[in-house]
Amino acid sequence: MTKLNKMFRFIMLLRIVYSVVAVDYCSLCDNGSHTLCLYPKDGPGPNCLEYKKVSLSSDEKQYIVDLHNDIRNFVASGETKGKLGVLPPAANMMPLEWDEELAIIAQRWVDQCIPLNASRQHDLCRQTSRYKYVGQNVASSLVNKDEVTEFDIFILKWHQAAENVIPSDIKSFEGLYRGRKVIGHYSQMIWANSRAIGCGIAIYKAKLGDFYQEKFICNYGPGGNVAGQPIYIKGKPCSKCPNHKCDSSLNNLCQSGLLSNNIEEKNDFHLRSRNRLTYNLPKDGDECVCWFD
Repeated sequence: MTKLNKMFRFIMLLRIVYSVVAVDYCSLCDNGSHTLCLYPKDGPGPNCLEYKKVSLSSDEKQYIVDLHNDIRNFVASGETKGKLGVLPPAANMMPLEWDEELAIIAQRWVDQCIPLNASRQHDLCRQTSRYKYVGQNVASSLVNKDEVTEFDIFILKWHQAAENVIPSDIKSFEGLYRGRKVIGHYSQMIWANSRAIGCGIAIYKAKLGDFYQEKFICNYGPGGNVAGQPIYIKGKPCSKCPNHKCDSSLNNLCQSGLLSNNIEEKNDFHLRSRNRLTYNLPKDGDECVCWFD
């Protein structure tokens, strides 16, 4: 990575941190219901037992972005298999970038150690200085004390719901379920106009025997799953992009100048992780005991 790129990333990080400090989150939502207003202190909430924060490295953050963008690129190509056959290609699929403000809000909600049987798994308001409406995917698993479910399993499980999506869902989103099958996680992952993602993860003692609960939350801005709106526009890849140009590496996604944290310096972890991406997904019950909300 060049000195110029490193300096640019440092400046962008300072801007993000400053914006989080400067924003009055209690004024963003009704009745002070914003997550950073309700829980202003960093760290585990009062309901947490044997809490362990799992800090994401810069390479892991980039891997989350890459995995989402690979999935978005794949569906935009018109090769993803849905319930009634191959889903149509996408003409306006934007690439995602990592957004630290979204990640801070996701981590703060994770830090409240919400139990599996709680009626509300999603926070009430997660609006940011940049995005008025923010979408959210939540996943949990039961693990042993020193065990961690790799977060790519959660993401690929969300992606697995593609097999329940039909073309009419793409044209007009009508709900989080198709029959009894949840499609809302996948539809948010491939919502064409979403441009940013930030995630948080933690492990804490579950109130279920000797198990621990691992919770993984991703916030998306602007959020998707808007009733009556298309998940994406059907058509030749990039034909409805803002500048009608494709990304240079993910050639079914729109070109974007917003990707400020594109990591050029790939270490062994990043390359090894990228190479693991396949679309032969784990079957229900394999590799983790997972819940998705």
